Amino acid sequence: NIPFKKKEKSNIIIVRGERMKLEKLLNNIEYTLIKGSLDIAVTELYYDSRIRYLFFGGLTTLVNIVVFGILEGPLGIDYKISNFFSVAIAICFAFVVNKLYVFQSKSKTFGDTVQEFIKFVLGRLVTMVVEVGGVPFCVELLGQPKMVAKIETQVIVVIVNYFISKLFVFKSGSEQDK
Repeated sequence: NIPFKKKEKSNIIIVRGERMKLEKLLNNIEYTLIKGSLDIAVTELYYDSRIRYLFFGGLTTLVNIVVFGILEGPLGIDYKISNFFSVAIAICFAFVVNKLYVFQSKSKTFGDTVQEFIKFVLGRLVTMVVEVGGVPFCVELLGQPKMVAKIETQVIVVIVNYFISKLFVFKSGSEQDK
């Protein structure tokens, strides 16, 4: 009687062990499926230049704000000068990440890269005119609140910058997205 109970008890342990192994296996399969789905979703997002543009545009905005805060705050540089340099640094940062990661442009020569940079800066100057003129236009002529006008012009600027970069600056990289 006693050996039978021990055997029965050991079988229960084995069954429980197998059950635990089975649960672990099922959890691993479920994790793999979920992870695989996430990997596919992230991969699809990565291959969409619009998503990359928004992500790196957010980083560019962060660079702009942080540089402005450091220059104007602890370093005590006048806010107008701080703003100029923070925008200039942000434009350079935006060029690099747009070229390498957003539009994945492959320049053959240094001259090609310089040409892209000049087009990029000229495009940013065009949209800067839209932004600098658009906010006062919306506030003074349309009577909109300042922040609403700022947000509206930012949306327009972001969209126009994307198309300028895609169609005129990084042509070779944008063709890869098709």
